[in-house]
Amino acid sequence: MLRRKFRIPRGIRFNKSRLIASPLFTLKIKENGLSYDRFAIIVSKKVDKRAVVRNRIRRLISSCLEELYSKMRQGRDAVFIVKREAINKSRQDFFKEIGPALERV
Repeated sequence: MLRRKFRIPRGIRFNKSRLIASPLFTLKIKENGLSYDRFAIIVSKKVDKRAVVRNRIRRLISSCLEELYSKMRQGRDAVFIVKREAINKSRQDFFKEIGPALERV
């Protein structure tokens, strides 16, 4: 689980953000003016009705983000909107998608 400092609070708008598509998620990124990155992970009920599955996906993505955090450029807000294809994917699959997606920006 990401520390509260690294989570995006509710109410932040992403109107002028950059959109990056991946087979497992859509990523919205914008500058935040801070010295660190903040993240949000959105897994809707359209992905899976079971909370256990949705929380598992959140934990997988946040563990990948924690591992990649030191290699990232700082000062951005990033929202991961998970797609239905992510249900049965492993941590390695997420790791392969998240790293290049964050480097593209």
